[in-house]
Amino acid sequence: MENKIKSFILSLLALSVTSLFAADFAITDFGAKSGGDGLNTAAIQSAIDAAAKDGGRVVVPAGVFVSGTLYMKSGVELHLEKGAVLKASASFADYNQDNVYPENHGSVSEEWSNQHFIIAYSLKGISITGPGTIDGSSEAFFGEEIPPPRPRATGWIYGMRRKMRPGQMVAVVKCSDVFVGGGVTFKSSPCWTLFLYGCENVKVSGYNVRNGRSDANTDGIDIDCCRNVLVENADIVTGDDAVAIRANGRHFHDDVQKHVCENITVRNSKFHCEVMGVRVGVGQGIIRNVRVENCRAEHASIGVSFETVYGTPDGKGVDIENVVVDGLVTEDVYANWNLSVGGDMLTTGVRGIVFRNCTFAAVMERVYKRIDPSAPYEEPKEENCTFREYTGESFKYHAAAKRKAAEAAPPKMSLKTANKTDK
Repeated sequence: MENKIKSFILSLLALSVTSLFAADFAITDFGAKSGGDGLNTAAIQSAIDAAAKDGGRVVVPAGVFVSGTLYMKSGVELHLEKGAVLKASASFADYNQDNVYPENHGSVSEEWSNQHFIIAYSLKGISITGPGTIDGSSEAFFGEEIPPPRPRATGWIYGMRRKMRPGQMVAVVKCSDVFVGGGVTFKSSPCWTLFLYGCENVKVSGYNVRNGRSDANTDGIDIDCCRNVLVENADIVTGDDAVAIRANGRHFHDDVQKHVCENITVRNSKFHCEVMGVRVGVGQGIIRNVRVENCRAEHASIGVSFETVYGTPDGKGVDIENVVVDGLVTEDVYANWNLSVGGDMLTTGVRGIVFRNCTFAAVMERVYKRIDPSAPYEEPKEENCTFREYTGESFKYHAAAKRKAAEAAPPKMSLKTANKTDK
């Protein structure tokens, strides 16, 4: 597995280098105006279309530029200079139509639509770079923060904001040779921040996320049914999962068992999130050959979570194999890692999970497990891991409250029926 990971990392190095000979297309030359008044959708899209003719760089200069949905094109780099803010419109009317691409989807149960701020569909050789900011205008859509309805230890311990809103802020679907980073900041996303779906050869490096702590479903990055993805030097602050690695191919409208998420590396990154630092699971396919290296979960309900049944309406599960977590440090977390194994469609099940050289700290749970005895399962290994005293405050009250509430709690649902959702 390690040789495979090294080979794809080498193949991705060139993605971060923009051609010295690519022409610049400043959006202001196409009529875009800063200041936050009026829409610049047509002007910015014209710059993207012009850059696509021969390959070029669309430059967003310092200032605030409001826009509706934008469509990336092959061979184009969208570059945000220092002080530049590309800000999403506060009106649903300025976003894409539902049928913008066949795999598009939203979630009624989680209250987000299938509208996006930036769409890249079936493209090759695209980049989004900083050091500027992409702002999803979440404050225009989310409702007031609602306190937790019961004592919680995993997820939104301070409360949650949820209301019907646009979906994944930047949707990159069925693309190859993709680079996102260079110090770019994605902030105030109304839903998943960066969604990679069915993509190959992706590098995310120097990537920052700043979302609200109570904003539901605002994952930092979702990697779904992708191959050869490197995430490094990411700094993610968000109200949901920091990184989610998924194999939910059902929106491709064919045999979901063909869809695999593999050769994924997340390294040298830090997370301050309300749910999972790294989630491995969701869907009905296969997740394999994953490395999490030298990452720090500064605050999270769970540092790393493995769940074979999550997000599927029929209880069918995902296989997880060959995952190495090396050098992970957990700090203010409820549980260091989680393992939930079950589901009807497991073949290889869960195997080949290794924790190596990790430094763990957790307020209540060293490891949180829920295993279906009939499921194929291999116990994860821990090699050279150390455990230290928990010094944070976030989860102490919630852990104590959960202990008291557990006595009166109804029986847990089975793994076949838990976590139903339409996403």
